[in-house]
Amino acid sequence: MNTRTRTNLHISKDAVAFAELVSASYKSGTVAIIYEDKFRPLAERISDALYKKGNRSKLYMVTSLEQSHFGEHIRYFIAVGGVETMKAARRAAGECRLALYQTELVADCFCDGLLCEEKNGFAEISYFDTSIVDVWDTRTAAEGYCEILTMFLSLLDIYCCALFLPYKDSALEVLVKEIKSFIVKPPDRDYFLPTMLKLLKGGAEYLSGKGKLPLLYRIRNNHSDARTLSSRFFVCYLLFCLGIIFTKWNFNDMLIPAVTMISTQPCAPQILKAQSAKIGAYMLTREELNHVAMVFRAMNNSFETIDVWKHWSFVVEESRHTQGLINIINNTGVIERLINYEKHEEY
Repeated sequence: MNTRTRTNLHISKDAVAFAELVSASYKSGTVAIIYEDKFRPLAERISDALYKKGNRSKLYMVTSLEQSHFGEHIRYFIAVGGVETMKAARRAAGECRLALYQTELVADCFCDGLLCEEKNGFAEISYFDTSIVDVWDTRTAAEGYCEILTMFLSLLDIYCCALFLPYKDSALEVLVKEIKSFIVKPPDRDYFLPTMLKLLKGGAEYLSGKGKLPLLYRIRNNHSDARTLSSRFFVCYLLFCLGIIFTKWNFNDMLIPAVTMISTQPCAPQILKAQSAKIGAYMLTREELNHVAMVFRAMNNSFETIDVWKHWSFVVEESRHTQGLINIINNTGVIERLINYEKHEEY
């Protein structure tokens, strides 16, 4: 049975270092390597490196896993690829040990499957090869930037509602502070990747401990139109805007009333409004949000053509299944009133 409570993070530059990690904890056993087709040469290099360390291996392309049979002698699995390969390898591994050779900057690799709604336990190793996951590449940098924003909002959504509690959640508060600092005061390039991965790891482990799927990951999992890089960033942008509106403006006076109001925790909106200064201290300011959007655009991305109303509808629909700040704001009808206001302005 997989009883791990966290995944070990390793950053290096080639398949040899990865093979040494696997071989050190699984000596002389047979390993199944599940790979994306475009990463077959990499999978073969890993296989060769493992062989030199005393491990035999079998290669399986992720698209043909349904026809594959894994013998009882295979007790260790390796995923070479992104999120979909990782998910397939988790399912194939079951209770066996798993190592991830990551080709994408995602938080999913540090949790027990919660963020992609397939809880199969923690992997033993999450390995990032800097020759593949290279932050000099604008696509890779943009993916990481979007992922850290997603993690920040997911944790902030929980933290704001922790203000109801008679005690503090120090671990969550530290994570929120550190991730915001990373976003508004990023480190030098040499420290950018390791710092980002450390923060994603800490956030993913915290969320796994809570066992509840955050809003942004729920939107990504349930709506195919929200899975592109631009769409994921745009939803983050919308929610940051919503947070600024909630903490800085008197929306009761400026917006068209909502048609529907949803019952929420007694006095929750009033309590949060009274704490708006504290929430605002962790929320991005308008200037900081503009800078974040500028950085995202500078990496050859844009979101000007995205359907705003469709993405607001994703937020409204999925926030009803969560219990954070956005859920409380949505239940007061603020999002609907924003939509009504914008549509009214169009005419």
